[in-house]
Amino acid sequence: NLPMNQKMTEYQSCKLCPFECGVNRTNGALGRCRSDASMRVARIAPHYWEEPCLSGQGIEENVMGSGTVFFTGCSLRCVYCQNQKISRPNGCVGTEYSPDKLANEFLRLHELKVHNINLVTATHYLPSIKEAFDDEKIVICKANSFIHKYAEVIFGKGTTFKAGTVGTI
Repeated sequence: NLPMNQKMTEYQSCKLCPFECGVNRTNGALGRCRSDASMRVARIAPHYWEEPCLSGQGIEENVMGSGTVFFTGCSLRCVYCQNQKISRPNGCVGTEYSPDKLANEFLRLHELKVHNINLVTATHYLPSIKEAFDDEKIVICKANSFIHKYAEVIFGKGTTFKAGTVGTI
């Protein structure tokens, strides 16, 4: 896990997404992702309708889907985005989460027997998300058709892969 001061440094001159806007998100300023340093989540729940390789259906017995975490904000602003209400918020959307609160949600999803933890638009919160992780769980990071180089720094060299529009960590 990152020390608190290193984690906050990552938000002080933000370069977490490919736009590398350099905004100081720790003082309330919003980056291109329209987010400050407070991690916000729109929804956490099992998702049963992902592709079988993501949901585990047909791969593992008694699997209960993909444990999907929808984060708010996004730097891409795609015109075709199916999650525009949470990815392009006008004001505060979702609930603020601490790394400990997010870790408890990961444990809850694990108890529901999900196949993986599926992070949707998580790139701009990676330092905080890393604080919540148990390295034994499979993680899927849907990173808006890219995984930024920083994901490999956070999760470890050789752990970041890209498959089509879904990046797998």
